Amino acid sequence: MGVPIVKQKQFLRVLKSSGYYIAIIGVVFSALYLLKFVILQILGSLLIIAFLALGFYFLGYVLIGVFSLLIIVGSVICTLSLLVYFLA
Repeated sequence: MGVPIVKQKQFLRVLKSSGYYIAIIGVVFSALYLLKFVILQILGSLLIIAFLALGFYFLGYVLIGVFSLLIIVGSVICTLSLLVYFLA
């Protein structure tokens, strides 16, 4: 009768220590999950900011191109109108 009680106590000790290990592993995995969540949020925000900056950069080039095109077209129209004025 003494042997099963000792084995039962040993089993309870193993079960108790494995419960602690499982709790520690659960806390570690929860912390890793939160860390992954934070890192992915930061990376997503940085990616959005980078694409916005890139978009505004190219938008600036497009606006400069449009303004230069307007200046060229305006100067051609002005030159033609001056030619017509002086030659007519």
